[in-house]
Amino acid sequence: METFSAAAKMPTVQAVLANAMEQDWEMEHLDVKSAYLNAPLKETVYMKAPRGVLKSGEEAKVLRLLKGLYGLKQAGRGWYLEMSRVFMKDLGFNRSAVDHSDNGPIAWFLGFQIKRDRNTRTISINQHAYIDGLLEKF
Repeated sequence: METFSAAAKMPTVQAVLANAMEQDWEMEHLDVKSAYLNAPLKETVYMKAPRGVLKSGEEAKVLRLLKGLYGLKQAGRGWYLEMSRVFMKDLGFNRSAVDHSDNGPIAWFLGFQIKRDRNTRTISINQHAYIDGLLEKF
């Protein structure tokens, strides 16, 4: 079984932030908690039915999942493949050569603090919280 975690590479993050700053785009952070529920599964996966779902006398039955559930190992990969299909095939985006949970203006991304100053048209990225955490350990 394959475990998958999609991740953005830092050159891509820097390019997107630089473009957002140059074009004066809004930068929002969106945490999608139900994304995994929308991707079809390629593998055959069965699960025990939650209590109360089946009729009396059918409790020994199992259910076949057609779409991913949050926490299912295959769900992340299925969601990534589905989103890749939509963005690249349906919308015509191209994959970047360097790239493979709260709403509102972006302030944190992958452990980096992001600060924007619209007046000076600058964006700064730092890892102060990570460094402070390391210093507290030692």
